[in-house]
Amino acid sequence: MKRLIVLNYLLLIIFNTCISSGKIVETKFLSLPWTSFSYLLDKSHSLQEGFCSDTIIKTSFGYRPISVLVEGDIVIDYEGSKKKVIAVSKQYVNRYIKFVVGNTVICTGYDQLYYTFHSDMWLAAHNIVVGDTLLNDINEPCSVLSVELINEDRLLYYLTVQDHIFCITSYNLCVHNAEALIFGVSSTCLGHITMINPVVATIGATVALSAVAYKAYQSYMHYSSNNDEKISLPTDVILAERFYYIQRSTDLETIRQEFIGVKNGLENLKVFCGTSSTNFTHQFLAHTAPLNICHKNQFLQISAVGEMQLSDNQKENLRLLRENELKRLEQEIIAIQVILAFHVNELIEQICIADNEYKNIKKEIESATTLWNDNRNRMTDVIALQSYKADLLEDYLLNNLDRKVDELKIVARYYSSCMNAMSIKKSTNIIDLLEKINPVIIEYEQQIVKEKKLTTQKMFVSEQYFMHRGISVGHIKNETEIYFQKRRNDRNAQIVAETKNRLESIVVSGSPQNNNNNDDDDCEDFWQKLKTCSDKSARSAKFGRLYRDAVTKLWWSKDLAQHGGSFYKVFKETAKGFEWVYDAAKDGSKILNKNKGPIGSFIPYKEVVFRV
Repeated sequence: MKRLIVLNYLLLIIFNTCISSGKIVETKFLSLPWTSFSYLLDKSHSLQEGFCSDTIIKTSFGYRPISVLVEGDIVIDYEGSKKKVIAVSKQYVNRYIKFVVGNTVICTGYDQLYYTFHSDMWLAAHNIVVGDTLLNDINEPCSVLSVELINEDRLLYYLTVQDHIFCITSYNLCVHNAEALIFGVSSTCLGHITMINPVVATIGATVALSAVAYKAYQSYMHYSSNNDEKISLPTDVILAERFYYIQRSTDLETIRQEFIGVKNGLENLKVFCGTSSTNFTHQFLAHTAPLNICHKNQFLQISAVGEMQLSDNQKENLRLLRENELKRLEQEIIAIQVILAFHVNELIEQICIADNEYKNIKKEIESATTLWNDNRNRMTDVIALQSYKADLLEDYLLNNLDRKVDELKIVARYYSSCMNAMSIKKSTNIIDLLEKINPVIIEYEQQIVKEKKLTTQKMFVSEQYFMHRGISVGHIKNETEIYFQKRRNDRNAQIVAETKNRLESIVVSGSPQNNNNNDDDDCEDFWQKLKTCSDKSARSAKFGRLYRDAVTKLWWSKDLAQHGGSFYKVFKETAKGFEWVYDAAKDGSKILNKNKGPIGSFIPYKEVVFRV
């Protein structure tokens, strides 16, 4: 042991003598083999499937853009069979395949599967080449005329359907569906983070207040005896909408406060992540989609007694206010959920980007280190300065990586300690994903520590050389740090801006929302036209508003139950009341071969109030 200590001492004296003589300088160690974060993360779980928003799908209503399809719609497969849409999901991707079949341009996900005609097998879009033939619904080959990989951000829509197969474009190309990513329902995937409607995931979809009133009335009538006496409804039936609204708004507010609490807690992590001007978490969360403070209309505070004394028009206005309030609460919840999902997704993505930046520049850094080592006996100031600048660059890139990994680690620790995050856990994979990648973070941190140690040693060697040469490089180091600091701030600001744009595109496209919105819009369009063309109107406690078509003289009401695809009930006038004729679809077309049960087949005039 003593001999080893003496040997080390002698080597140190020899080394110092060589440095001071200026004849030889210390060797710099080359960097260690680098394992990328993307490789450790293993992103293979996130297949890039789907189609751009204007891709048309063959449905039972004809060809429709994929972006307007909702859960429950019917698509047609290559055999002409009807298949129900189980889920409509969205995924933000950074690349996609663009190819041409006939006169149609198709923009599709990198991993989207198509059935090929000659090879008789499924082929991913990125494996399709010019000359390949795709199968259509009449067993004909459709030739691919061009193929191009587009490296741009794009929002893709993808379906999960019964039996997995449906047709796209006017050529009816046979494609395979995507599996619903989580929960088996419609979702949005940002790349790493997947989310569904948080309200649906926790307390179920919101029911229209008119449907609540209808079901309460229907239930009461079912259990009450049939007689010709005037119907006197109990208070719980009359105020069914009120009771539902109070409970629903309370539940929504509880979910909203949970999301706000998580968001506010994350903003406070600036204390742990460094100064607020440089960390992404604070910059993004503090300046993205500020919440709109909306004061409730005083009419919503009406008492139960006061509500029972309202006129029909006042009740309609109250119903509208309540539905708008429930809609506002749900939209706020979804907006905050999307922000939180984007935040975590971007933290992971930033590490991947910083990792690739370091990996791409690593060869140049190693070349500068090799140049230093090859010229240790004839070192020049130019070579030394070139190597030192490469060391400073490597130090910056590693510190940048270290900061981003540390920020993600702190965010992961925060989510793991969140006691009130049940809605987030049910509606996103944020918490589960952060738990899974924790070992990845630890392994990656260890790699960064080893690499930084080597870089620090190389910088020390360079600074010793300049010191013995009497050359000051302090200003170079300071100027470099100022430059990289500005670059880091500018980059963070750019990332915040880019992420906000992506966030807006997700929200505008309809981030995870209830699945009946498009149907409601189509239904309302037809209903408004009917009201405009009507010559009489009436109101029924059971069926709500009724309008008479001025041409056919038939009476129409909305079908609140919507069984069997029915959106409207159509009646004709008789001597004693309204007699059911048929049910109609959302476009007003008659639904054929549908039998009617005893409930709702006849409305006596005593249950109808005609309006002037």
